[in-house]
Amino acid sequence: MFCSDDKKCLQGAAPYSIQRDDTFYKISKYYSINLDDLLEANPYTDPDKLNEGDILCIPLAYQNVRCHSGSENYTIQENDTIYGLAQRFNVKIDALLKANSRINPD
Repeated sequence: MFCSDDKKCLQGAAPYSIQRDDTFYKISKYYSINLDDLLEANPYTDPDKLNEGDILCIPLAYQNVRCHSGSENYTIQENDTIYGLAQRFNVKIDALLKANSRINPD
């Protein structure tokens, strides 16, 4: 799960592009993950020197998620987009985003 020198995240982690004014704390709260887990997943990143556009690895938690009636679980795959998923499942983008409010569409 650790991010390596070449900034590729291993299985169990997803890449995240650092945005302006990001901190490890803000990112951990946004993704609802433990700050220590985020730090551990990025041993080559100095938390005091985050640069916009750099890549962090976000450790993914595998949880049993309950979907609303009429919905189904779907695990995001590489190259998935909100637009593509909306088309695939024949739903409006706004409805997909509303049903998945904790997911960053970018």
